[in-house]
Amino acid sequence: MSRRLALFAAVAALATTPAAADPAPAWAKPYIGAWTLSGASEGGFACVFQVLPEPGIGGMQVKMSPACRKNFPVEDAAAFTEGPNHELLLIDPLRHPVLRFKRAGEDWVAQRPNGQGDDIVLNHSRAEGPRVLTYPNTWSLSGPDNAQACGFVVNFNARGSGSMHRAGRCDPRWADLKPVRWRLRKAGMTLLDKAGHRLMTLKGPDDFNVYVREDAKGGPVFFGPGVVVGP
Repeated sequence: MSRRLALFAAVAALATTPAAADPAPAWAKPYIGAWTLSGASEGGFACVFQVLPEPGIGGMQVKMSPACRKNFPVEDAAAFTEGPNHELLLIDPLRHPVLRFKRAGEDWVAQRPNGQGDDIVLNHSRAEGPRVLTYPNTWSLSGPDNAQACGFVVNFNARGSGSMHRAGRCDPRWADLKPVRWRLRKAGMTLLDKAGHRLMTLKGPDDFNVYVREDAKGGPVFFGPGVVVGP
């Protein structure tokens, strides 16, 4: 092989070799791994998300679970970083704070952006999700952070299916969606009408029994344990 061909071959090999991932900066290494979000009140919802070892815009990339996205205002969270005065921040792709956590003993605590509802507690640990579901149970269908919620009572049988019916308030988004049964399959959970026709299939569940459909009209849809509000 000529020297020129050998040079071309070396350049081509370099061009096709995957670039090594950027190493995590020193400040980020203590934060990498599983974190738990929970409501400040006892018995509130909880979820687990991951701070990844890959740098993102303004911090380290995060991976939010469906349960976090359903129950907390984190749909726009793209990265995790430190803030002033020992704060920890979840930020959006424009580096705007989504949640700002202040140290409180062994945990960090953030107020909800609208100031309504429980404070949100952040802990550097992996909470255990429920191992067994108990039915009947109250679930809700909603968008992120429980927006546009519709409450249901869900009943279970041993064959991985069961009945369900609406309970409490239901957002107009779901006016034409009237499931009366649910069924588990490898792909997730399917909601059925009274004739047995498929209305919606959601993937999952995550560790906290939350299912998600990402491509739904109007934005992502979540179905899992929730609060039935109102009559």
